[in-house]
Amino acid sequence: MATVFDEFAQSFGLAPGQTNYDNVKEEGKIRNYQNEQYNFNETIRKRDSDYLHDKYQADVRNQEKNLRFQEDSMVQNYLANQEMRDFEYDTSKRAYDLSVSRAAGQKSFNRMASEAAIVEQDQKHTEDMLSIMFDEGETLLNYKARTTGLKMTKDNALIDADFQAASNKNKYTGQLGALQIERNKARSASQINTQNAILEGMKAAGAIRARGSGGRSAAKAALGVLAESGARQAAIANGLMYAEQGVDLGIAQLKDMLILDQTMVLAAKDRANNEFAFKDADLQATNQMDLQKIKATKFSTKARDTIVRRQIANARLQADMQAENSILLEPDRLPDLVDPRVQFAEYDNKDTEYIEMLLRPEMTPPPEFVEGVRLPDPKGSLGRQNFVSSGGLSTALTLAAGISGALPALGVGGMGFTPQGEALSNTFLGMGAQGWTDIGKTLGTLGTQLSPKQQKTRY
Repeated sequence: MATVFDEFAQSFGLAPGQTNYDNVKEEGKIRNYQNEQYNFNETIRKRDSDYLHDKYQADVRNQEKNLRFQEDSMVQNYLANQEMRDFEYDTSKRAYDLSVSRAAGQKSFNRMASEAAIVEQDQKHTEDMLSIMFDEGETLLNYKARTTGLKMTKDNALIDADFQAASNKNKYTGQLGALQIERNKARSASQINTQNAILEGMKAAGAIRARGSGGRSAAKAALGVLAESGARQAAIANGLMYAEQGVDLGIAQLKDMLILDQTMVLAAKDRANNEFAFKDADLQATNQMDLQKIKATKFSTKARDTIVRRQIANARLQADMQAENSILLEPDRLPDLVDPRVQFAEYDNKDTEYIEMLLRPEMTPPPEFVEGVRLPDPKGSLGRQNFVSSGGLSTALTLAAGISGALPALGVGGMGFTPQGEALSNTFLGMGAQGWTDIGKTLGTLGTQLSPKQQKTRY
C-alpha cells in the first residue's frame, strides 16, 4: 500500500521501480569491476610472491658472500696488522738505535769541542797574562828610566850649577887678582914717581947748593924746587888715591856680581830640585795608576777566564742534555693480536671445509603463494526497496534541507509578528536565519545517511 511518502515521491518522479532497475544495473557494474580487480590483484600478488622468493634466494647468497668477504677481510686485517706491528716495532727500534748512536756521537763531539774550547781559552788566558806581564814590566822599566833620567837631569843641573859657581868664583878671583895687581901697579908707580920727584927735588936743591950761591935767592930757589917736588908728590898721591878708589869700586862690583852669580846658582839648584820633586811625584802617581790598572786588568782577566770556562761547561752540559733529549723512547713490542680464526672458532661449522668466523643469522623464507578469496556476487546487494527504502525519504529530506537553508537568504519578514502586532525582521514562521540553517543541516545529514548510494559500496 502506498504511503504518504510514496505519493510525495511520485509527484517528483521517484517511483520504487526505477530505483530497483538502477540497482540491478549498478550491481552488474560492480560484478564486472570485482572480477577485473580480482584478476589484477592476483597477478600482482603472484608476481610479488615470485619476487620475494627470488629475493630470498639472492639475499641468502649475498649474505653468505658478505660474511665470507668480512671473514676474509678479518683474516687479512689480522695478518696485515701483525706485519704492520712487526714493521712498526722494527722501524721504531732502528730509529731508537739511530738516535742513541747520534746522541753518543753528539756527546763525543761535545766533549772534543769543550776540550778544544778549553785549550783555546788556556792559550787566550796565557796570552792575556803575558801581555799584562809585559805591560807591567814595561811600566816598571819606563818608571825606572824616567826616574833615572830625572835624577840625571837633576844631577846634571846641580853639577852645572856647581860648575857655574866655580866658574863665577874663579872669574871673581881672577878679576879680583887683576884689580889687586892694578892696585899694586898703581901703588908701585906712585911710589916710584914719588921717589923720582923727591930725587929730582934733591938733585935740583943740591945743584943750587953746588953753584955756591947763597943768600935769599938761593933759599928761594931751593924752596921753589922743594915746593915743586912736594906738588908733584901730592899729584902722585892724588893719582894713587883715585886709582885705589877705582880698584875698590871694581872689587865692590866683583863682589856684587859674585853674590848675584851665587844667587843664580842657588836658584838653579832649587829649580832643579823642585822640578825633580814635581816630576818624580808625577812619575810615582802615574806609576801607581799604571800598577792599579795592571792589577785591575789581571783581576778582570781572571774573572773573564772563569766566566768563559763556566760558559764552556754550561754549553757542553746543555749540548749533552739536548743530545740526551734527542734519544727516542725505547719501543716495546706490542702484544700479539688475536687470530680471528681462533677467537671465533665457536661459530665454525665443522661440516664444511670453510672456516666460519661470523654467526650466520637465520633468514625466514617468504610464505608460499595461496590464491586469494573472491568477493561474493553483488547480486541483490543493493536490495529491492519501496519508497522509504529506495531513497525517496532521503531525497525529500535533502530537498527540505535545501529549502530551509535558502529561506534565510531571501531576507523577508515572513509570518513572524511581535505581541504588539508588528512584523519581526529577518524571520520566517517566527524563526530566524540561524534556526532555519540548523534545521537544514540536520535534514541534510539524515538524507545522506538514508541514501541507498551509501550502501552500494559495502561488500
